[in-house]
Amino acid sequence: MTRETRRRRFIRYTALATTAGLAGCSGGSDSDDDGGATTSDTPEQTETETAAPETEEVDLTESGDESTPIANPERAVEDWLSGTPNFDGHIESETGTTTVDVGARTPNNDYFAYSPPALEVTVGTEVQWQWTGQGGAHSVTERNGAFDSGSPRSSSGKTLTHEFEETGVYLYRCRNHGGAVGMRGAVIVRERDTLSGYPAVDDWLEDYEYDGRLADRRGEASLEVTVGAEGNGGNFAYRPIAPLVSQGTDITFRWTGRGGGHDVTWENVDLPDSDTTSSYDNTFSVTLDESGVYLYRCDNHRTTGGRGAIVVA
Repeated sequence: MTRETRRRRFIRYTALATTAGLAGCSGGSDSDDDGGATTSDTPEQTETETAAPETEEVDLTESGDESTPIANPERAVEDWLSGTPNFDGHIESETGTTTVDVGARTPNNDYFAYSPPALEVTVGTEVQWQWTGQGGAHSVTERNGAFDSGSPRSSSGKTLTHEFEETGVYLYRCRNHGGAVGMRGAVIVRERDTLSGYPAVDDWLEDYEYDGRLADRRGEASLEVTVGAEGNGGNFAYRPIAPLVSQGTDITFRWTGRGGGHDVTWENVDLPDSDTTSSYDNTFSVTLDESGVYLYRCDNHRTTGGRGAIVVA
């Protein structure tokens, strides 16, 4: 393959800074119903409950004011899951629809667990619990009634879906195994802008392969962004998709030559854009001198992906 001559354009400019602070987290849910949770069974699901070994019907009523704000959500989760065999202290951050297995295998070689046991999501996230059919009859029962799958079931294919509309800490367990056996789970729900701290970035990248966190590259003199990286169903992504850099960082966009013609078109600032090209190793460079949020897209792939953001702090 003949490599085309590299093009490097250096552009210095000033952009209007836009910043946002981290939002706080409020307390647990005070819902008295299922909060819109839905359950479904496979056609093979029967109404007969299967008794699990060593079951223990537990009292799910918790003392105290359920609307009291929780100052340290992570500590609340750690305390709640202190006896959960597959919880190692890690709280998994998720965006978009998230799946949790009910009846997951534990380090004890039994199936009395949820996997993952602890999640951190943002408002509007939908979580679906899916029964594996292992470990006997299980339920998903939030301690304050925010969501509840009902009587414990053992058949695989059963699901419970709940959309989290309020911030807070949601602690749940299995009616049969949520005591000494430790089958418990937790969900921390934060405002949508709290994972990255920049709501403009979160909104811009909401429908793309973005985990809600910025790639911290502060202190580096230069940063390379891949154009035509694998993602969004093909080679339609920028990587890293949302870096956090220092003022004065040189940003070089470098083309992979895959996925057809790509470009860098600025969305929220009046700056020169790159040309559309599919040339391997083509480059386009800018130097970001001022703090702010810089949003860009691939104008040639509006429907298949191709969005990115750069935060300068």
